[in-house]
Amino acid sequence: PDRVSLFGYAHLPQKLRHQRLIDSAMLPSRDLRAELAEMAAEHLTAAGYCRIGFDHFALPHTALASAATRGRLNRNFQGFTEDPAGAVIGLGASAISCVHGVLAQNEKDIRAYGKAVAAGRLPTARGIVPTPPQRAIGEWIHGLLCHHQASLSAWSGIVSRADAVALDVHAALAPMIADGIVMLEGDQLRIAPGAGVLSRVVAAIFDPAIARTPSAMSPAV
Repeated sequence: PDRVSLFGYAHLPQKLRHQRLIDSAMLPSRDLRAELAEMAAEHLTAAGYCRIGFDHFALPHTALASAATRGRLNRNFQGFTEDPAGAVIGLGASAISCVHGVLAQNEKDIRAYGKAVAAGRLPTARGIVPTPPQRAIGEWIHGLLCHHQASLSAWSGIVSRADAVALDVHAALAPMIADGIVMLEGDQLRIAPGAGVLSRVVAAIFDPAIARTPSAMSPAV
């Protein structure tokens, strides 16, 4: 294939009943998950793929690889892409659409989804209309994930004083700077070359929503 999206298995038995059949103790540890992810990445890069972001791989001749090298990479709900479109329409049960920042998810239950469609109704089950500050933070994080650099003063100008104090990003960044994962060059925060796999972990430091809400998702590798 021209491109590969490489995702770890997300074990969420509290949300997905069929996963309760799996013994959680038999699943790989976080350390082993990281080792497996890096092993897969090494096989793909050895086969000639370019590493894009933290979970995508593309052959050098593709538009995705070209967008990454030219600083035109984009990211939507489905992952990294060269497509600059501001709207993604999800079709089918549980699919998520994003139209210029507004998120909407379809019914997860296929019967409820089918009934809504048969009745001529949009099968939307829930959605989020972000506030202007939320949208601005999302765009800032988008730039960090796609380009591996962002302005700290721009972030400070977006978040509230209370969120800035609660997050204390400089303290959170200190061990990452010591480990060579990120670099501070004046106002610019840069993710070090080769540390892109941890870019989602770096970005999480700057997201007030993560600080306020315990995550119910599978951990990042």
